[in-house]
Amino acid sequence: MKKTTLWLFGLAMLSSILFASCVSSKKFKALESSKMTVDQALSAAQTTIKALEGEKEALMGQKSGLEGEIASIKSDLESVKGEIAGFKTKIATAEQTISEKDAAFNNFRNQVAGAFSNVNSSGLSIITRGDMLYVSMSEKVLFNSGSARVSQSGKAALDNLASVLAKNPTLKVMVEGHTDTRASDNYNWDLSVERAASVVKRLVKSGVNPTNLIAAGRGEHVNAVTEVKGDNETYKQNRRVEIALIPAVSSLYNMR
Repeated sequence: MKKTTLWLFGLAMLSSILFASCVSSKKFKALESSKMTVDQALSAAQTTIKALEGEKEALMGQKSGLEGEIASIKSDLESVKGEIAGFKTKIATAEQTISEKDAAFNNFRNQVAGAFSNVNSSGLSIITRGDMLYVSMSEKVLFNSGSARVSQSGKAALDNLASVLAKNPTLKVMVEGHTDTRASDNYNWDLSVERAASVVKRLVKSGVNPTNLIAAGRGEHVNAVTEVKGDNETYKQNRRVEIALIPAVSSLYNMR
């Protein structure tokens, strides 16, 4: 009886040990499975972290590049601002120069107009063409009909003009003689040249530098108006002397 009891007790102990061993093995396997899952998750996380770090480095590189571009654009912008400021200064200077030039030119025009204040205005016109001033004087202001000799009234008018030209010694002066279409072409050429030369000679006699003077005859070929046959008024308008006053730009600033 005693032996049977001991055997049963031993059997019970062995069963307990085996059962406990079986339970521990299951827990171990479960833990091992959990560990593998965690390791896999950790590996995936590490891979993701490395990828994100790579993306971060790429983005940092792009950021650095963009910052460099921004700095370059800012530098270019400052340069452009400087150029714009320079252009504005040049424009202001040019506007001032133009304003001074216009004022000087108008002053000169007034001087020329003043020189002919006693001349019959119906036979005289002062025309601005670009930077040049043209004084157109009809035949009756300077000459008798068909003559190339300057009349007394014409000499007085030219003397007054000479006084203005003397104040502006850098001016170039071109004197053009013109006729109407009547008479022969050769006669008209000769008369226009002789009249231009007579005006130039009078200006020289009145003190104008001869190196600044040009005499030219245009005959009947550069009309002021279209002639109407039998209309004496159109003939009169074409019989004229035009004096072109050509200022050197720099000299305009010295006019008073």
